[in-house]
Amino acid sequence: METAKAKGHEPYACIKHVLTEVPATQILEDLHALLPFHMPPIEHKAA
Repeated sequence: METAKAKGHEPYACIKHVLTEVPATQILEDLHALLPFHMPPIEHKAA
């Protein structure tokens, strides 16, 4: 989570994004794309 924070990601949004995308991964590279230092900024929605 510290890497996510350092890259400007909101921790909860990052976890939610990863858990949503993991079931759709087919190959190892798909998982690598979900690491915080590879992810583009996530749009933060106001709660």
